[in-house]
Amino acid sequence: VRNALALLPPLVATCSGSETVALWQSGAEGPMRSLRHAAPVADIHFFPAGDRLLTLGSGLVVWDIWAGRVLLELASPIAAVIFPDGERLVTLSEGVSVTVWRVASGDVLLRFGIPWQHRALRLLGDGGRVVTGVSTASDPVVLWGTGDGREARRFSHPGEQVRSFMASRCGARLGT
Repeated sequence: VRNALALLPPLVATCSGSETVALWQSGAEGPMRSLRHAAPVADIHFFPAGDRLLTLGSGLVVWDIWAGRVLLELASPIAAVIFPDGERLVTLSEGVSVTVWRVASGDVLLRFGIPWQHRALRLLGDGGRVVTGVSTASDPVVLWGTGDGREARRFSHPGEQVRSFMASRCGARLGT
């Protein structure tokens, strides 16, 4: 069971390894709304404007949090990150392809394959680059361009499987 938490004051979204995400507003006695995902939720993220929420479980859902309705559903992503503009998102599907989507329409803006079974995904800086992480210690960590899908840089990784990344605000520094 994995707990998930997203903060965008005054809003908080929580989930405790179930299909239900509770939306809270600071100072309220109880949740203002519950959103029901089709499978247990592993990750949740608010969009920058605070009007939408991304839930990731067995598939991805983008919600209008005020109306409680689904805006976009994607079947196979295992990781997802929202661009700073809130208009696009990038997904990692089954570890072998990266896709950039337009959220409003569900249109694919870019899709490219990657030659490794990567499991982690992070958007860097302004969204011009994305980094994918390894499933095994022998696979590299790779930096890709989100405009063209080209490999920008490859890093060897001396440790175990990469489960997540952290990055400086500008995207110049990366940690695993």
